Order: sequence, then C-alpha cells, then structure tokens
Amino acid sequence: MFDHLLILAASHTEPDLVYIWQQATLETKFVLFALAIMSVFAWSVMTSKTIQMRRARKLNRIFLEEYRNQKKVLDIFDRDVRVDGCPLFNVYRDACSVVKARLHPVLPSASNPPAAPAAYAAAPQPVLSPQPSPMAPITTMSLDAGQTIPFQLSSPAPQQQPQPSLEPQPPQMQISIKTIEHIKRNMERSVSEESLRLESGLIMLAIAVSGSPFLGLLGTVWGVMSAFSYVAVAQSADLATMAPGVAGALIATVGGLLVAIPSMFGYNWLVHNLRVFTVEMDNFAQDLTSKIETEFLFED
Repeated sequence: MFDHLLILAASHTEPDLVYIWQQATLETKFVLFALAIMSVFAWSVMTSKTIQMRRARKLNRIFLEEYRNQKKVLDIFDRDVRVDGCPLFNVYRDACSVVKARLHPVLPSASNPPAAPAAYAAAPQPVLSPQPSPMAPITTMSLDAGQTIPFQLSSPAPQQQPQPSLEPQPPQMQISIKTIEHIKRNMERSVSEESLRLESGLIMLAIAVSGSPFLGLLGTVWGVMSAFSYVAVAQSADLATMAPGVAGALIATVGGLLVAIPSMFGYNWLVHNLRVFTVEMDNFAQDLTSKIETEFLFED
C-alpha cells in the first residue's frame, strides 16, 4: 500500500509534504497546527532550561571555589556579594541571614569570673615588710678596734612588681542548638525552592512527550475515518480514491512523533541534571551546617 502511495505522490509536480497537506482533512490540519504550537513550546523550554542549567553549573563551580577558600562562614556574606542564578549561593545566603540574625554574645557568668592571664599568675608576688622608721633602733657590731657598721633589724623594703593590665576581652558571638535546627529547616526550604525554580517549565516537556503521540494518533484516526467516508460517497474503493485521504491522515502521526521524540530526549536530560543539582545542594547544606556548628554553636 505504501509503495502505491509513493508512486501516486511522485506523479505530482508538488513536493510530497505539500501534496499531502492539500489532501489532509480540516480535522487533520487542526491537529497538525496544535502539534506545531506544542513543538514551539517544547523547543523553547528545552533551550531556556539548557541555558539556565549550564549557567547555574558554572556559577556553582565558581562559588564553591570561593567558599572553600574562605576562613570563616560569614566572609562571603559580609562582603554583600550577589550571584543571581546560582542555586548554592541562594542556599548559603538564606542560611547566613538566619545566622546573622540569631548571633548573640556569650558573657562569662558571675560565679565563674575570668581567670587572670598566665603572665600575671606566674609573676612573683611581692613580700611586704614594714619600712624602718626614722626612729628605729640601730645596732652596731664591732669588727675591729674602733670600726663599727650599722646593722638594721628590719628587712629592707622590697620593690613592687608591675601588675599586668587586665583588659576585658570582647564577648564571643555564638548561637544555640535551637538556632541550628532552625537553620537546617531554613536550608531545606531553600533547597526545595531552588529545585522548584530549576524544574519550572519541565511540565511542558512532559505534556509534549506523553500527549503529542496521542494527539497525532487522533488526527490519523480521524483522517482515515474521513477517507473511508469519501470512498462511501464516491462508491469506489480503488487506490486512487483512498490513497490521498490515508496519506493526509498518516501525516498527523508523523507530526506527533516529531514532537514527542526530541521532547523525550530533552526531558530526560533535564531531569537528570535537576537531580544532580538537588544532590549537590543537599550536600552543600550539610557541609554548611557542620561549619556553622563548629564555629558558632553554643551549648547551654
């Protein structure tokens, strides 16, 4: 049957697709128009999401290099850096904003005053002895005939050691274990929001993958039904009567497959990248939580 269709199409001077489009029914043309619109949306989503994910991957790599080189958790946040389109930076910024808002000074308790510095503790304590009075008795001890030296009964006044100045140390900024739990929940919310932002638009590809073949099949079945109705009206079942209508109907299936196949490959590739981004954000959130606990955690 398909050989006869090709021979019939070759007998016309118009291109095959133009001739088939002319022979298609109104319903088939409507289905093809809907498939064309769906194809435009699918390709626009695949192009935009590919650009977005490639840019996000590049920014994540640059941010991770800067994050691993910083000495403290809040170094990048204190510089007021903005990196639009970087999922890891958005998670980092949300977590640091909570840390900055919840930091509080930890002062030493009154019952446990701060210990004196080691230099002051190791310094020898002066021994105070009473100073000799001007009227203190002086005893003389004879050495030789006619030579005497004064002998003082009281000990000489010791020299005072300079005491080191005890300057108050600035209080250390810390957070409690409850704040750590709040930061974890905040980062989980940030990871979910970034995943949803990366996933937005993929529903169009899912619809194109699952819906376009059925839409094309609908156009084909409708076109074949119309072709058989033309045969019944013409009361002739020869190939010349049936072939144009069947060819016009089958083009709907071709159109559905042309929309579904690229959308399927693009959807699978984007979903894989989305899973990679989600895992990277989860791992980064855990690493950031560990660094915050090490630097700021204060247990009551």
